[in-house]
Amino acid sequence: MPPLSWDLEILTYTHHTTKIIEFDKLYLIYYEVLKMAHLFYFYSPVNELEKDELVIEGDEAHHAIKVARVKPGEKVGIINGKGKKWICEVIHCGGKHLKLKKLKTLEEENRINKCTIISGWLNRDNSIETLVSIGTQIGISEFRFFQAEHSTRPIKPLSKIEKWIIQSCKVTGQSKFPEVKFFKNLQLALEDFKGSLFVAVPSEHSEPLTSIQVKDHCGLIVGPEGDLTEREVQLSINAGAVRVHLGPRILKSEVACLLGGLIILMKQGNYEKCYEFNTLE
Repeated sequence: MPPLSWDLEILTYTHHTTKIIEFDKLYLIYYEVLKMAHLFYFYSPVNELEKDELVIEGDEAHHAIKVARVKPGEKVGIINGKGKKWICEVIHCGGKHLKLKKLKTLEEENRINKCTIISGWLNRDNSIETLVSIGTQIGISEFRFFQAEHSTRPIKPLSKIEKWIIQSCKVTGQSKFPEVKFFKNLQLALEDFKGSLFVAVPSEHSEPLTSIQVKDHCGLIVGPEGDLTEREVQLSINAGAVRVHLGPRILKSEVACLLGGLIILMKQGNYEKCYEFNTLE
């Protein structure tokens, strides 16, 4: 237990923090946080680590040295976006590079229970950022963007999307990036999809998504601002989609995608397993 003489401070959740809120019931919380290993993750596109060593340079090294402030002897995680993760020890950090020694290799299992978001192209980059960033963190495995009839701007692949995905995966430690695809219309977005389809349509014919039985791979179709047209809804139904609704409130498109995706992922059982705190052992 920490001594009672410690100053009254706000507790933050990084391993560099050594302060607590001075209330008896929170001492245990503080103790558990300190015991919990906090692992910083960084990105490298390498497929394998040669000689069990890796040098990180550029933006990732700057983030490690100047922001995360890692020190020699500390452990960090490296993800490659293709399903591999390495637990490494920092050998040297300084200047503009970080030198690491591999301790352990972890490969992400191929998930059977997957959720694909099939979204009309949204009219603002920050809406797309919200969808991709949070969607990646909650476990969406694929994003399919299509030029909807109510989309207010032409669909265009954004180079920033990869950056948003990398940032999100560095937060969660997931080593496999979700796929991102772009289509000229909804029909093309659905052509090669294999799995159960749901289309978010607020109508008297829609069933609550929370009551639907979901299978291994599900796709959720959501319209852009202005929603799907009747033709697009019918096209979805013709492709096998079931009409569903997400509750009594009108939601922004990106929020509807995230809420629907979260419901599907939960019903698939993707959140039954806890984060593994023994990664460093």
